[in-house]
Amino acid sequence: MLLQRGRVLTSGPLASVLATHGAMVTPDEAQGTVLDGVVGARDAAWHLLRVNLPGAVLWVPDNGLVSGHKVRVRVLARDVSLVRQRPEQSSILNLLPGQVQAIEDDAHPGLLNVQLRVGDATWLARVTRRSAAALELVPGLELWLQVKSVALLE
Repeated sequence: MLLQRGRVLTSGPLASVLATHGAMVTPDEAQGTVLDGVVGARDAAWHLLRVNLPGAVLWVPDNGLVSGHKVRVRVLARDVSLVRQRPEQSSILNLLPGQVQAIEDDAHPGLLNVQLRVGDATWLARVTRRSAAALELVPGLELWLQVKSVALLE
């Protein structure tokens, strides 16, 4: 089920794109992306798991799952920040190249919802209008997503 601002999306471009890629939009603060993935490897030295997603790889805390285990990951739009250039030194492990697909108004007047293409999947970021202006966000712009937090759903 696809939800946006408390209403079910059953048709339209956003619903069809997200449904195609297994992503989900949920109301306001919980708005984000849910994708199917597979545990790829374990980094025992750092207690991390690599999760392989369509067109992307995410590192998550190791919870003991074995390589090949199918999982779903949820990334809230508020946990995705955008940068024009790949950061060289950052505490954020999950850096993904992406492209702006669309920019939509949020329920809050100071925020925007940005749809981004990463590989074959659509991701969402929630940014302030000020940040969007500073980054000069427009559809087609290539940039980097910094994923600050990932929820692993088994």
